[in-house]
Amino acid sequence: MNNGEQPKTAKKALIFYDSSGEPLFGIDKMYNPHNGKLAYGLGRLNLIFAHYNNFDGEGHTGDTYYSLDKTGTYKAAKYAWSWQSSHSLIQSHIFDGKYFISAALGDAYPEGISLSVIDINKGGNAYDSTRKNSPNIGYVTDSDIFGKIPGNQRGNSYGRLGGVLKFSSAYVVVYSVKKSSGDTRNGIFLTKFTYDGKIKLVKTNEILHGIAGKLVNLRCAKYGDKILITYILDQTDYGTDYIPYYQDLTEDMYYAVTDIDGKTIAGPFKSTEQNQAISEDIRALKDGSLRWGYVDNNDVLKIVKVEAP
Repeated sequence: MNNGEQPKTAKKALIFYDSSGEPLFGIDKMYNPHNGKLAYGLGRLNLIFAHYNNFDGEGHTGDTYYSLDKTGTYKAAKYAWSWQSSHSLIQSHIFDGKYFISAALGDAYPEGISLSVIDINKGGNAYDSTRKNSPNIGYVTDSDIFGKIPGNQRGNSYGRLGGVLKFSSAYVVVYSVKKSSGDTRNGIFLTKFTYDGKIKLVKTNEILHGIAGKLVNLRCAKYGDKILITYILDQTDYGTDYIPYYQDLTEDMYYAVTDIDGKTIAGPFKSTEQNQAISEDIRALKDGSLRWGYVDNNDVLKIVKVEAP
């Protein structure tokens, strides 16, 4: 997707077109993809990723959702949306055996978490203006179940997205919110929801209280029938300021184990080393063990393994 800075036309990029042959909104002058998440299922590789687009000479960022089969050809490609969360700071993405579930934290539209259920068997590679045949069959945003998480529309937020997970009885989203004007939340939260043709809130519980003002990174993973949560606390409490996004391997890393309702079972414990999965999801393998990668202070990529419970 090497379009150069502020491209005037679409070239060398993944593009979908409407029925009149025009590129879809948000990807007509795409450039600088900078983060995203992959998920594989039903013989397809699905991708949600954030990128810039040149809107009349001004660059903005948002996320796009594509699906490719093993051939990688355009005719077999599908999309769920061309532009959704803006700005899409971090994403999480899973396949539950039937649907793909994605979540993204935005700092503008929305200010908070957008959540989607994707049935990739629906739709095609042509734009359906009615959206009746869209693969994006379930969609909620900040105010629907998570509450607003303020952002400054410049890449900073009052929260973090830890990830979305699927258990037999429900889905959960783990995230943090720090206190702000008019909002007293200040911790790590777990929102539990179901999907039966519509996303339905079950409950939201606070996992850990009073730490969100220092929390700069958050991750979670399915750990048997429980949840492993890892997070990094800065030595600075940002008070009423936005929390910056950065990777600092000198800060303290902690981990805890909870049940699917957010009740703490073990921890939190301070890690003996800082090996947080900064920008990727922690993956649970078939044997129940966990894997994630990180780059150490010597710029060496390392893989962390956690044995099955």
